[in-house]
Amino acid sequence: IEHLIDLVAGHSDQAASLLVERDGQLQELIVRPRPDPALGRARIGIRFDPLAVDADKVVHIAPRQQLKSHATAILRVLSSLLTPREARATSQGLGGPFMIIFMLFDMVRRGLIIALWFTCFLNVNLAILNLLPIPILDGGHILFALLEAILRKPLHPKIINAVSQLFAALIITAFVLLSGRDVLRIKTMFRLMKPAAALTNAPPAAPAEPR
Repeated sequence: IEHLIDLVAGHSDQAASLLVERDGQLQELIVRPRPDPALGRARIGIRFDPLAVDADKVVHIAPRQQLKSHATAILRVLSSLLTPREARATSQGLGGPFMIIFMLFDMVRRGLIIALWFTCFLNVNLAILNLLPIPILDGGHILFALLEAILRKPLHPKIINAVSQLFAALIITAFVLLSGRDVLRIKTMFRLMKPAAALTNAPPAAPAEPR
């Protein structure tokens, strides 16, 4: 996915030929990237849908490459969040604990292999987030230790407690906001999935009688 994003962004003035599969048939489409002022790069208007992945067609990638891909994905998201022109659009795609549970449930329903892939992706993301220099996280403790090493004296406990409580309140607030948005998103997804499920489970139409 990251490679496709880089290709599109690097050839914003060139049309590209894409081969897509629709209703079991291959079709060739000509697309031309358009600049997106909000993201600061060109796009072709497509996105990856993890719910549409067929577990039987998952490519078995080497573990080292999977870890690199997962780490690159979360680092790209963090970089976008720190970029003013991309922060708003990126934050709209973030999910909270309810969305994680919903996605994990859907992955397990689709197959063991893709569920393990999602579990690996989730754990790599949590590991990197845990190393961020934010108090109450392991990265925050590392930051405090580095400051003590530089100052050559321990930080005052009141300062550590005040900063930790402040960031704990911010993180809890973010969790609450994300959870509320997750509930609305999951309701919308269930509402969109019902017509598709009804269409899939519908009996095939009877063949027309010859005249």
